[in-house]
Amino acid sequence: MKRPQLWSFLRPWLLVLLLGVAASGCGGSKTATVRGKVTFNGTPLTMGNVILMSEDGKTTARGMIQPDGTFEVAKAPTGKVKAGVSNPPPAGAPGGPPLGGAKDDPENKQAAELAGKYVPSPDIFNDPLKSGLTYEIPSGGTKLDIDLKGSMPGGSTGSGKGRVLD
Repeated sequence: MKRPQLWSFLRPWLLVLLLGVAASGCGGSKTATVRGKVTFNGTPLTMGNVILMSEDGKTTARGMIQPDGTFEVAKAPTGKVKAGVSNPPPAGAPGGPPLGGAKDDPENKQAAELAGKYVPSPDIFNDPLKSGLTYEIPSGGTKLDIDLKGSMPGGSTGSGKGRVLD
């Protein structure tokens, strides 16, 4: 008679465990890590963010662009995604806010150095819904190089060309 008592004790816990495992696979979208490089007409961007949005618009992930143009997006949505590249001008760069503070201030010097290395890109790429950039992200992650094409400034027109590299 010990066996039925043990089973009646374990049954609710087993049910909770099974429901927890089932719930973890439901409702959540799959994600992957995406690494790559962003360029504008072949020149690496030096700052900004890459935005990846699931096709249904429910999942969005961002990754910061490093000074060499590389980026990493952790927990990027998988499947077909829309991409955007946000690259606003920093303080001191053309189109950006003016530098503030004293010229000999170390923070001001660093900001001026960043502004001098800034590579602008057309605003059309900022919004994943309007950029025209689409990619397929496999569940195992991928290397994704994004080469933005277009002209600056004024009309801010351009077209995006991306390359998924395995």
